[in-house]
Amino acid sequence: MNLNCLNFKSTILLCWFYMQAMFAFGQTISDDTPFFVLNQDRINTMISQKTRVCYDADESMTPIEVLNSCNFSVNTSEAVSLPFVKKPVWINIAIQNQTNQSNLILEVLNAQVDSISLYRISGDRAVLLGVQGDWIAPVKGQIIHNNPRFQLEFPKDSIYQFMFKVYSKENIVVPIRIGTDDSINNSNYRLNLFFGIYFGIMLVMFFYNFFLFITIKDNSYLYYVIYILFFGLAQAGLAGYLRILLWPTMPDFHQFSIVFFSGIAGFGAIGFTQNFLQLKEKLPLINKILNIYYLIYASAIISMLLGFPLASYWFLDFGGLTIGIFALGFSSYLALWKKDRSARFFLFAWIFFIAGIIVFVLRNFGFFTFNLLTDNSLQIGSALEAVLLSVALADRINILKREKEKSQAEALMISTENERIIREQNVILETKVEERTKELSHANLDLEYTLNNLRETQTQLVEAEKMASLGQLTAGVAHEINNPINFVSSNIKPLKRDVDDLLSIIAAYDQKAPADVVAEIDKMKEELEFDYLNEEITMLLKGMAEGANRTVEIVKSLRNFSRLDEQDLKKAFVHEGIDSTLVLLNSAMGGVIEITKYYDELPEIDCYPGKLNQVFMNILSNSLYALKGKYGNVSGGKITIHAKNFENHIEIEFMDNGPGIPEDVRNRIFDPFYTTKPVGEGTGLGLSIVYKIIESHKGHITVDSEPGEWTKFTIKLPKLTHDNIS
Repeated sequence: MNLNCLNFKSTILLCWFYMQAMFAFGQTISDDTPFFVLNQDRINTMISQKTRVCYDADESMTPIEVLNSCNFSVNTSEAVSLPFVKKPVWINIAIQNQTNQSNLILEVLNAQVDSISLYRISGDRAVLLGVQGDWIAPVKGQIIHNNPRFQLEFPKDSIYQFMFKVYSKENIVVPIRIGTDDSINNSNYRLNLFFGIYFGIMLVMFFYNFFLFITIKDNSYLYYVIYILFFGLAQAGLAGYLRILLWPTMPDFHQFSIVFFSGIAGFGAIGFTQNFLQLKEKLPLINKILNIYYLIYASAIISMLLGFPLASYWFLDFGGLTIGIFALGFSSYLALWKKDRSARFFLFAWIFFIAGIIVFVLRNFGFFTFNLLTDNSLQIGSALEAVLLSVALADRINILKREKEKSQAEALMISTENERIIREQNVILETKVEERTKELSHANLDLEYTLNNLRETQTQLVEAEKMASLGQLTAGVAHEINNPINFVSSNIKPLKRDVDDLLSIIAAYDQKAPADVVAEIDKMKEELEFDYLNEEITMLLKGMAEGANRTVEIVKSLRNFSRLDEQDLKKAFVHEGIDSTLVLLNSAMGGVIEITKYYDELPEIDCYPGKLNQVFMNILSNSLYALKGKYGNVSGGKITIHAKNFENHIEIEFMDNGPGIPEDVRNRIFDPFYTTKPVGEGTGLGLSIVYKIIESHKGHITVDSEPGEWTKFTIKLPKLTHDNIS
């Protein structure tokens, strides 16, 4: 009984000391909190399997609130799998220090964690021990490591409870370990050694193939070195080395650099695949599909620039995963079915790379344990891929060398055979050359005679075209002059009648001048509408004046247009020539063609005015012919003329809504003797002459058309001096 009482008291005393120890360090540990004991035998060890994880805590919750209210799930793997969620993920663990060390380090073995905050729970308080991460700029004086690392003051035999608040914009794993500074540095030394070997391999492959590219000038090597360089830089960024060495205080730029390097590496991989496998010739459809991936990787870079990192990572993940599977597919086809030697190397290289990716992804989902091999499977796969692709390029050189030697041997054999054949043929050829020389002499004489006849015929046709234009000009002038003449002559009789009436009134005044007849004379004025006669005479005289002015205008237009044979350059306004041409073509329009003109403020230019008038006449005549063919004598045809002034040239557009010109006709429209008009209606020289005239002005003429809708001629004339044109 006394013994039992003693045991009971001892138990009570031990519990009291234990509780005092708990309160001394401010701990509140529930029964379901994982409890990790750190002893001297496990001084550097992973503690993730003893953690609890909360995925659904609100952003505004404090560590104490999360600890008391969140539904934690127990993690049993070597690393906490961290899916992307907009809310923070909380990781809870309690640690008892049974080592002889009081200065310990908590390290998160992932350089890609965006932000991680460490809290120590003391009763109902949470003490923030630090905030680190890929997106967190270090404080002044802080030593930067690849991975987030927190220094702990951890007395022996004490128990601390910790809360990690973690943010990430992508799916990652969070392995956590605890140890002393020396033990963790030793572990990281092995990891750094591994990465040193990896980057060494990538640099060797880069420089080796870069020098080969300089020597061989094969674009496959260029794309390969771009891929190797930027893929290695991207891996260095993901591992945290670039941030430490180049931009430790620029986390935003560090994030962008990873996406940028990955995107450029994607460009290099696509270009290398297309060139190395010669997909444009062997698989043109696959080559076009691969071009889409340029847009995908460009979208990743642009998304990061615009502040959408999640979209950027999605584009990179989608591009990397799909292009890997895609590359395996068509490279397998070329290697197995087409027996392509280069495709076999490519296939093996991609198999290693995809295998590394698969191991890396499965490790993130907990299918593989966290260790040096699984954590760096992507680097191992990419290094093997780089080596195999380099071997493939070297093998390609050997293939090209063998093909070159074979082709040289065949060429030598063919050359020897050709030399023999040439010797045998020389005798025969000398005889045939003499015979052919005589035949060619006779043919040259016949050709010269035919050429002279052709020149004479061309000259006659050009003159015929000029005469046709002049005949049209004469008919237009005659028609236009006839109208005002008729206008004047038709007003002569009314004018004579009114004058006779006025004379009658005057005669009546002379006969009945006395005052007693004034009333009678006034009555006569009223009967004859004397006031109206005065108005009518005024109107008739005005009409005659308008007719006379119209005649002067037509004569002036005739004078301006008739400068067809001028051979000297003159200063002239181009729009005056257009207006003169329109006046002369007025009769051909029949009152049913609508003309719209837009003139900028145009300067005088050095030109041959008469020849330019001929250009305007030929183009407008063709437009009128086309509009009449489409609309007949019914309204609806429109011609728009737009003259524009630019710094060094003027531009004139003639656009009609006629039937348009088919493309096959448009390609030959300026050829001499080419016409689509019926026999007798055109010589086919009108637009050829237009082209030559514009060419003599150092200008340019083009034609655009939409069949069935419209046709537009555009003339560009430079503002040149006499010396420029001559």
